[in-house]
Amino acid sequence: MTLSYQATNPLQQKLNRMVERTVLSREQFIRDMLAGFSIREAPPAPLIETIRLLRSAAGIMSSMINRTIFREESDRELLLQTVDEIRSCTTAITEQCMPKFKEEKRK
Repeated sequence: MTLSYQATNPLQQKLNRMVERTVLSREQFIRDMLAGFSIREAPPAPLIETIRLLRSAAGIMSSMINRTIFREESDRELLLQTVDEIRSCTTAITEQCMPKFKEEKRK
């Protein structure tokens, strides 16, 4: 299906500004809006990079646990707990801040 539209210059500019705040193409943005999906702004690039770094740090620490001999079992448990907390924080941040473009249809 091909959809053509004509928009006034202010309307076109408004659409462009809305699309720029997401990671969608204009065509995908319009398709998702017509389908009734909620569309959220993309998070700032530094936040995405921070999440990536936290996930990487948790992975590195997790692999350290498997290759390290600890003097005390409590040291191992503390490191495991830290890794779990980093993963929990990363998951919470991701759920709150990352866009879920097709999360649910508006009622």
